[in-house]
Amino acid sequence: MDDVPGAPGSSTKLVAGPFQTAAQMEVDPNLPFEPVEAARAYHPCSVFFDRTLSKFINEGTRKGEKALMRELMRDTFAIIKRTQLAKLNSSKDGEGEEVECDPLAIFHGALHNIRPLLVTRPVKRGGATYQVPFPLSAWESEKFAFRWLLDCIKERPKPRKTHFPEVMARELIDCFYGEGKVVKRKQDMHRQCEANKAYAHYRWN
Repeated sequence: MDDVPGAPGSSTKLVAGPFQTAAQMEVDPNLPFEPVEAARAYHPCSVFFDRTLSKFINEGTRKGEKALMRELMRDTFAIIKRTQLAKLNSSKDGEGEEVECDPLAIFHGALHNIRPLLVTRPVKRGGATYQVPFPLSAWESEKFAFRWLLDCIKERPKPRKTHFPEVMARELIDCFYGEGKVVKRKQDMHRQCEANKAYAHYRWN
């Protein structure tokens, strides 16, 4: 019977040669230096950590139940995966390459499609109130996208027979393909900004 490395009585050694200290090692000084960013306090040990998803979970947390929100998003991603795999298996030859099956990629693609660039805000001038278009920063645009996605959960008709993961999965898939209520809401907002572009100069007055 062959020797098992590291077993008692085995003639095979796990480490070849004596150990060397760092001072004794020969390191090429011409190797490029690549700094490693320190882990943040909010970073978990999981290799699947995504900062945008973490911010969305924080936005959707109610009454401090972050573990519940995290579990709901895990179920949402599972439904997205099953739905997309069903599309992939039912697609014809050559069409399956266009089906995205990565739930995280669908989440990011959906957010990209629903992030508004402009919003209208009321500005009072001369006794009248005008809806003035304002550009949004990347942070504000992301907050609007989070809020609109979560509003889809609140606006479910009663009695609510569909649960959070099912509604969120369906809406994320629709947004990924440029459809759904949230995409329409973004387009309506942009149309309103286009219709009120004559009042854009009120931003500076």
